[in-house]
Formats: sequence, C-alpha cells, structure tokens
Amino acid sequence: MSLLHRNLTRRRFIELSSVAAAATAVAPSLLPGSKAEAATYGRPDPLETETGVETVFTMCLMCHSRCGAMAKVKNGVLLKVDGSPYHPNCLDPEERLPYATPASEAKLHRGKNCAKSQAYPTLIYDPQRVKTPLKRVGPRGSGQWQAISWKQALDEIAEHLRSIRDVETPIDPNFPEFGPKSNQLVLSFGRWQHGQKEFTDRLFGSGFGTVNFRHDHTSICEVSHHTAFNLMTDYKKNHFKPDLENAEYVIWFGASVLEADFPHQTLARMVANFLARGGKMVTVDPRCSKTAGKSHRWVPIKPGTDAAFALGMARWIIDNGRYDENFLTNTKANVNGEKSYTDATFLVRLSDGKFAKDAAGNYLVVNGGQVYPANDAPGAKGELDPGVVEVDGQPCRTAWSLYVERVREKTLEEYADISGVPVDMIVDIAREFTSYGKRAVVNPYRGPVKHTNGVYNALAIGTLNMLVGNFDWKGGNSGGGGRFKFEGGIPGSVNIKKVVGGVSPKGIPISRHSKVYEKDAPNLFARDGYPAKRPWTPFNRDWLYHDLIPSIADGYPYPIDTLITYWNALPYATPAQREVFERTVADPEKIKLFVAFDVVIGETSRWADYILPDSTSIERWGSPADASPAVTTKVGNFRKPVVGSYITVEINGKERKFYVPTFARGNVALDAWREKGEVSGNWPEAEGPQLAEDVFIALAVRLGIPGVGRNTFDLTGAKEGLDWRADLYSAWDYYLNVLNNLSVDSGVPPEEILEKGGVFAPLDREPKDPAARYDGPYLKSQFKGLLHFYIEALATTKDSMTGKPYDPLPGVHPVTDALGREVDDGDEYPFAVVTYKDAYHGQARTVQNSWLRLIKPENFIEMNRADGQRLGIRDGDWVKLTAPGGASVEGRVKLMEGIRPGVIAVSHHYGHWASGAETVKVNGQTVPGDSARALGVQSNLVGRLDPHLGNVCLMDKIGGSAAFFDARVRVEKAS
Repeated sequence: MSLLHRNLTRRRFIELSSVAAAATAVAPSLLPGSKAEAATYGRPDPLETETGVETVFTMCLMCHSRCGAMAKVKNGVLLKVDGSPYHPNCLDPEERLPYATPASEAKLHRGKNCAKSQAYPTLIYDPQRVKTPLKRVGPRGSGQWQAISWKQALDEIAEHLRSIRDVETPIDPNFPEFGPKSNQLVLSFGRWQHGQKEFTDRLFGSGFGTVNFRHDHTSICEVSHHTAFNLMTDYKKNHFKPDLENAEYVIWFGASVLEADFPHQTLARMVANFLARGGKMVTVDPRCSKTAGKSHRWVPIKPGTDAAFALGMARWIIDNGRYDENFLTNTKANVNGEKSYTDATFLVRLSDGKFAKDAAGNYLVVNGGQVYPANDAPGAKGELDPGVVEVDGQPCRTAWSLYVERVREKTLEEYADISGVPVDMIVDIAREFTSYGKRAVVNPYRGPVKHTNGVYNALAIGTLNMLVGNFDWKGGNSGGGGRFKFEGGIPGSVNIKKVVGGVSPKGIPISRHSKVYEKDAPNLFARDGYPAKRPWTPFNRDWLYHDLIPSIADGYPYPIDTLITYWNALPYATPAQREVFERTVADPEKIKLFVAFDVVIGETSRWADYILPDSTSIERWGSPADASPAVTTKVGNFRKPVVGSYITVEINGKERKFYVPTFARGNVALDAWREKGEVSGNWPEAEGPQLAEDVFIALAVRLGIPGVGRNTFDLTGAKEGLDWRADLYSAWDYYLNVLNNLSVDSGVPPEEILEKGGVFAPLDREPKDPAARYDGPYLKSQFKGLLHFYIEALATTKDSMTGKPYDPLPGVHPVTDALGREVDDGDEYPFAVVTYKDAYHGQARTVQNSWLRLIKPENFIEMNRADGQRLGIRDGDWVKLTAPGGASVEGRVKLMEGIRPGVIAVSHHYGHWASGAETVKVNGQTVPGDSARALGVQSNLVGRLDPHLGNVCLMDKIGGSAAFFDARVRVEKAS
C-alpha cells in the first residue's frame, strides 16, 4: 500500500539541488530570486482547480489549538493555508462537511482559521531560517558558527553520547535511586506533540535508557490547572470546558477565550454564538481582555486571589441553600438522574486525613444513621453532614462538612477584602450562577493557576461546578468528545511505545516531577532531610520545565552531561531565567555537550555547541490526536508535511519512504542505513533542514541502541490487512503504524485518514445532527466519574521543603517561597505584573512570521490611567520596570482604564534578542539580524526569583507551575 506521493524524481532532484546550492546556511538570500516569495506575496491565490495546484489536508501548529488545516501548494511552494472543512475546530456543526465527503470536493470548501495559521508561508520561507548544521567555533553564546555536514555533526554528537550510554553503572553508588549514567542525557522540548512524544519516549527512554527523555514545557503553560483537576478526578480528567452550544451562564476565571486559550478560533466562534442567543458571560481578570470586553460583567480581581472570590461565592451558595443536594448526596455514578458523583458524603478519618474504607477498600458513607459502603448505600444516597461518626474507633467527618467548615472560615467581607471584589458583586454573581440549573459553568485557565497558590485557586473554582452538579449535562461542564487512539492499547492495534529488546528507564528525573522525596530518594532524604535542596513535585505529571536549568546549575539531584533541546525558548519564555540559563549553559562543566534543534538561531540555540536545522511545523508528521474539551465530538488528528518530497527505497522487503523537507535534499536516516550497509543507492547525501525523527533515527543507528532497525515493533495481534511496520528505518515507518492504529479504532481506512488530515466524528451521520453530540439531556461523551471536594493525597503527602502535609481542601493561601514563607515585597514594588497572549501570536515562536509582526510591530507596558497620572507618566512615555533583586526592562507605556489599578500588563511574544533578531557570523561571514524581531518588551525578565532558592522563579510546589503572575515591580520613567 503506497500512501505517499511526491517522490524524488530526477527533475525534482535537480530543482532542489539548485535551490540548495543557492541557499547559504543562514542568510537573507535563502530564496534565490525567489520564486517562492514571488508566488506567495506578489500574486493572487490560484484556484484549487488550476494545473499544478495541490490541496493538502493537515494540522496547524501555530498554537496548541490543533486545528485542521488545508494547504494550497503550487509547484512545491506553499501559497496559502485555510481551515479544514472536515475539522470541528474550523466550522460549526451546521457548517462542517460530512466526513464522507471526498477530498476532491472538500478542497472547494474552506474551513475557518486564524491569522497565525494564515501566516505559515512566512515561516517556511523565513530569510533567517537555519538550513545547515552549525557548529560553534567561538565561546558558547558568541554567535560564531561554522557550517558543517550532517554526517560530521551526527558523528561527533554520537561519539560523545556513546560515552554516557551506560544503563547499568549508577551515577553515584551512594545514591542508587539516581539511576544509571545514561540518565545524564537530558532532552527538553518546547513544543513536541503527541505522536512525536511517543517517538522520543521509545527511542531515548526504552532505547538509550535515560529517564530524562522528555522535559516538555507544560510547567510554564498551565500545569497547575491540569494537576488540580487531576487531583479532583483521581487523574481521570485534567481539562473541562463549558458546553457553549447550550450553556446559559459562563464565568471565565483568567481565561481570555477571544484571544488565547484553545482552540482559540473555535472558542471565539462558540462565544459569539453563545452571546447571540442570549447567554450571559462573566470574566474574572485584572485586565479587561477582549473576552471581558464582551462580557456582561468584568471582575477586575487582585491577581492570585481567585480562591477568595470563589470561596466567597461558595459561602453564599451554601448559606442560602442554592446547591444541588440531589447531585451531592449521590454515592456512586449513574444513579438518580446523574452520571457523575462526588465525595461529599464520604467519611474522612480525622486522625490521619485518609478516607475511611471497609476491608474491601470501599469508601464509607452514612445513611439513616448507619455506615454503609458507598456502593451499597440505600438509594445510593449518603448524608452530607451526620456530624462526627466513629468507624473502627476512629472519629470521622464527611468531606462535605470539612469543605463547608473551610468555606465558612472567612466572612464575605473578608473574602471581598482579599480579592478586591465587592461583597455585592460576589453575591450577585453567586445568585446568577445558581439561577441556571445545570447550564451554568465556571471555567478557570492560566490566570488563576500561575501563582504559588495555583492549585488551591483551581480547586476552589472547580468546586463551584460541583455545587451545581453540571458535569455531563447538556449545556454543562464537558470533558470533550474524546479521541481515537493512535498509540495502541486496543485490540488489533500496535503499541508504538514498546521497543522489542528495549530497556526500562529507571531513576529520578533531574527535575524530580512525579517523585516522592522520602519514598523515591531514601538515601538522599537520609542525608538531607527537610528542607530538600530543591522542591520535589509528586503530584505534577508534566515535568518541571522551569526548574530544569536551575537544577542542572545546582547539580541536583545529580550532575548531567548532555542537553538536547528542541524548539525551545527557555531563557525567553520562563520567568526570571535568562541570567541563570546563560550562566549555566556557558559552563562546559555543567553541560559538556549542548545540541539544539531549531529553525532559526533562537534564544536557547544560540548557546548550543551544535544547531541542527529543523523542518517547520507544517513540514512534519504527528498525531496530536485529541482536541480541546470545548469540542464535544471525537477527534483523531493526523499531521503530514504539505511541501517537500520523498525518496522511496526497499529495505528488508518493504518499500520505505524517507521525507525530504523544503530546501533540503537527501535524508539523514537513509544516509545512516546506507553507511551501515542496510541499503545501497545513489541518492544525494543529506543537506538542509531535516525531520527531527529522522535525525534521531540516524543518531540511534550510530549508537547501536534498541528501537530502530529490524523487528523493533511487536506486531502480535495486529489487525490483518494493514501495512504494519515491524521495522523502524524512517519516520514514516513509525507514523504508518500510528495511522494504522487510528484506522483500527475508527474503522476508517488509513488512506482516507491520511488524505483528510485525520478522522473526525460523526462518521455515521451529518455533523449538524444533535445526536452526534448529545444523548437527550446529557452530553454524548460523559465523564461518569468521581469528583473530590477533599484531596486525600494532599493530606497524606509531605512538602519536601517544609516536612509538613499539604492542605487537602481548597483555601486562601498567600504567595510563598519554597520554604512556605510569605513573599511580600511591600510598598517598594507596588505593581503586580500579568502577561497575556495576543490573538495573532503564539508563545515565543511567531515572531518569525513577518505578516503577524505587521499587525502590531511592538507591544506596550499597559497601566491604569490613574496610576500613570499619580506617577507623572503620560501615554507613550518610555518607562522602566524594576524587580526585587534589580532586574529591569524598559518599554513604551500605554495608559488605559481597562486594567486594575496596581497591576501592569504586558503581552507575550515581543522583545526578542535572538530568533533572527541577532547578527551572527557563519563561516566568518556576517549575517545581519532582523531588528524588527527585537521590538517591544519581554516582562519575563522581571519575573520574581524565589528568595530561598535564588536561581528559579517562584513556583507552585503542588501543581508544578512557574508563578508568572506573582512578579512585583517598581515603575518609573526611563532616564
């Protein structure tokens, strides 16, 4: 079965060779003459039906929304990107094409997409793009490079990695819990989506044997949100969204769905429709975001006090009996008209904070004065507050009674004083929220959670949804439509992570996420006790990105050897990290080898020993198979390259496809197999940008590790009739198995999934049919699980820094350092700093898109007009922000009423010092930077350092988040 095309013909090879010969390593002359530039910028778009025009369905990755994309390509040049008419992100249900629509017809229908996606041509054809491996020839960070071949780069990197690939010898015999020397290889990905994640997990985890196989970015994104909802759902679901199609009242806490969140453009359309049919919306945010501007109420809360506002609402709701008692008194799922249930009636032992259970491990409840296992309670009902109850001689109370006691610890007036929200506003919103039955939803995102108290803010907000019992209901709180499985785990599929003959990585990740200090590091704990040298975050399942470099700097818990980064902007995107990052990576004793994948010379890669030129996000494979829970139908996304070509060869009896990106020729993985003697041929040696997976395969071949080559996938039980790959020679071998897994789960042929850029339910009816999304009064896709007011795991786990158990209930907590001491910068630094994303940018990376920079060339320091007048600052003045410790940034001020007094707002994306902004030397020749990329200000540079740790920003020790919004600054006119 041949699913791919655009094979590398002799004519195409000659065309690509001429392009590659004309292109330098990094230079504005990247596009010779530039046919691509002329086609993209200078002419109207050709019709889809014109000769030479190809329509390719794929996935966008300008942000994390995972929208379908429809690329228009002519003669190998990307001209335009629209939304996919198949994808639920890109069209409303009434507009979407049925999945059965042939691709030849679908290409004549456009889905919707945002400005970021439309700007893809400026990413591929960026004049600052790196197009050959670069080797550092001056000191790290000096900007002096030599262009080298892929063979030289990979030979030299492999030679070094070989010296630490040891899965038996411990890093330190005195601390065997650290694991073997292979753990001294650390990988860190800025954006590496599913499909890709599993690829490197298998290759570097099960192949190389490092436990540090994936330090991804989530701790600087929203990880405390995910941790909070993982704790609330026993790690069953970390993300909910309102069913906006039928909701009537929505409160957004720190989520600007008209500018950011995800899927951004989808939520924006949903909100517009919601408002048009009379829905009411409240936005809680210190900044009057675009979402707040369209809301019925804007609540300009003090940053980080969301728990106080939420608990104030809860107090009024409880005191006035406005909660859903039927929902709260249920003791199991699928009873009394409800699909999900809570722990409200479950008994908690007061002696040790654990839930009371019977010998079989069942939760216990009280009904009619008698104690029952929750599953056996009469009528599946329990009492919310039976008082103190003895179980096996242990005094117990219900989770509900403990929660209510916590809520009533403060008065409404105290909650109002803490949050800065007036009592009457708290009461009005609580009354409104409880006036719409199941069709009222609160939804937090990044705003409340990027604080040291982030998990507690999210838990306090999340319990409001439990009070009204809106889970699984039409118009209520949705966990989304789910996804088709790409990774295996169902009958007939193949486990893409399993490596035949592989190893099991063991030990402690350098950032210590998901590990319990006392249990997982007993020898280290015996030596150090409390406090640990650095925090351990046992509840965070998403790595600890912001503490990676500081941990490397301290050599804690062990020193590393090699760092490999991919699409990574650590010093730019992480609060207060530039200085410690640059100091650490400049030291060859801290990091002996530093390799970076990048499309430009970025803030991270400028410090590397080798820069490996990456394909762009529209020139790669992937299966970010899920969608946001805002989408209530099942999704199976599949990304494929829209430009480039393929080399086809036969290896071990199978036709193998090797991808050749734009401005490249040859393939590094194919070169590696040829050198190993597995294949012969006269295709060109690899040059230009390459697919990262193929680069990793080429490294693995050189290292001789498991995970590549013959019989590396276990095909036992795989569905017959599909082109499964037991061998892994190229990225396509792997992604073909991914594609086949999607086919097994969905029943759709892999050729069709590939052609249409994924598989999207409904498959058996029109997308507009409500039965695709709803089951009578319920959502079709339901959570049907347990929701916690009381978090036992917090009560029974000790903070690695204080030695004290965590608080198991939602509560108001101040900003604290790693030792739990309150951080109060007082009147000297009176302004809180918050950040936000513009609708037309995505994180650090979209500065490379010239079309997007034209929309707003620079950002501003946004300040309340009254604050400006008090300080003698006028609109447009150049001002300076100074943080405790002396770090400072300067920028142009914009005065406005739409921000809470005492708060400064700065949008992300701007103020780059690399990413094409920096002038460098390659082969002794000066390559000028693009000064437009340096415009504006980056407020992360004045992030708040933890006063105890000293080399990392404040963090949420439960959730694992970098505390972006706990920064405080002094504002003055710049001299």
